Amino acid sequence: MLVLPDNLNAKEAPEWEEAPGSEDAPQEYQGRSARIAEESRQGSSLNFFNAFVALGTTVSVIMLFLWLMNLIR
Repeated sequence: MLVLPDNLNAKEAPEWEEAPGSEDAPQEYQGRSARIAEESRQGSSLNFFNAFVALGTTVSVIMLFLWLMNLIR
């Protein structure tokens, strides 16, 4: 986090000071966009897994139906 100078109309160029302890910020204090991006990546892998399970279930049900129809015939 940057600390802004009090007087922005000063003749000399303002010196930007680093806030103490900002380089040691823990990961839970990361920015909102970084958290959203991480949740999005986790969500997309979960969506892929759900689609894979749904496809496998559908194929299994169709194969079971065909097997039963073959037994009846």
